[in-house]
Amino acid sequence: MEILKSDNFITIGVDLEKSMLYAKWLPMSKDISEEYFKDTNWLYVQLCENHTLSSFLLDTTDFDFTISPTTQTWVAENILPKLSTFGMKKVAFLVSTDFITQMSIEQTMEEKVFNFSVRYFDQSSEALNWLLGK
Repeated sequence: MEILKSDNFITIGVDLEKSMLYAKWLPMSKDISEEYFKDTNWLYVQLCENHTLSSFLLDTTDFDFTISPTTQTWVAENILPKLSTFGMKKVAFLVSTDFITQMSIEQTMEEKVFNFSVRYFDQSSEALNWLLGK
């Protein structure tokens, strides 16, 4: 896996051999701004546009940022359809340990403005097996 971005809030990488995008939100994500969150989502789109990526493992175990209803709508209107357009087939979330944060993630994904499958997992091995069709 090639790491493309790493800071105090998130690590993002791609595994071109597996056609997979990977992001792991870190505990300091509680300090991010709406703008940072949106910029990160645009980065996901750019990576999918520039590479052939059909699966996405999004580790939100330590994600501690509640996505506002306005930003949920923004993601649903601006990000999710583009991921579909650029070939995304499966997105696996490793669930957040924070109930409110997890609920905001699931509400964002309920919009169904995309053509890929979404599942939530407690274990990374189960998520990877699903993403890789094992």
